Amino acid sequence: MIQAITFKNLKRAFSLGTKLVLITGFLFSLNACKKDSGSGSTTTEDDGLLPGQCRVIVHDSDAITYSGTKITGFGNYKYTYKDTLVSVADAKSDSMTYKFSMNKSGFPASVGAWGFQDTIPFAYMLFYYNADNTLRKSVEFTRFGDKYTVSGKNLYTWTAGNLTRILNFGSDTSVQTNQFNVVYDLTKTDTRKTFKQQILLNSPIYANDLMEGVSSVNLPSSIQQIITGGSTYYNKMAYVFDAKNNVTLETYQDATNAEIYHLRYTYQCK
Repeated sequence: MIQAITFKNLKRAFSLGTKLVLITGFLFSLNACKKDSGSGSTTTEDDGLLPGQCRVIVHDSDAITYSGTKITGFGNYKYTYKDTLVSVADAKSDSMTYKFSMNKSGFPASVGAWGFQDTIPFAYMLFYYNADNTLRKSVEFTRFGDKYTVSGKNLYTWTAGNLTRILNFGSDTSVQTNQFNVVYDLTKTDTRKTFKQQILLNSPIYANDLMEGVSSVNLPSSIQQIITGGSTYYNKMAYVFDAKNNVTLETYQDATNAEIYHLRYTYQCK
């Protein structure tokens, strides 16, 4: 089974023993004129969608709200925007707040986590990009007392617009702990790309994808995880599509085809 990586590592560092809820869902709450359209709905109002474009509005049992193209709510989490800052807070609990600083390209330069009584973040992550805005490196830091120490590092390799390898390091960033090799179905475009980029840009606890920021062009078909000095895991992905080639069901399977978990999607289209 694939182990925790990238934002999963951040999720671990941010939790400090408290299990974070995975954000996985959407709900369109504008009073738009709509009708059934397969697995989604069609709207006529100015909601940020281009003609023929679809976006995810329901993911499993969780929900999202939008204002134009911006996410305003995702499950229990609410989003506020001010200049280049994005804050994400649990509306049902004041115990956690995440704050993003975005770069000039609109991707996160850093994200920090604040507890209820924190005046400075107890953990944060920095992001470094290639010229095409694909992620090159991320570095995690955790606060101990009044000092921050490096708690992890990830290096990313891209091929033809797809994330094909992640090298994961622990607190000793010279020692590799995990390697992830990703294979893609080059005949299938991932129509969730824009949705996943939005979510991953805004959610440090979305742990059902491989990276933060720019998403891959094609659909991943398998992931191999090699743990240094340990086991090797091999996962496969299977998909169900609607008439518009949107993924409505993504199933994660192990090497024996046994299901590990699945994710469901519903869409809003224009």
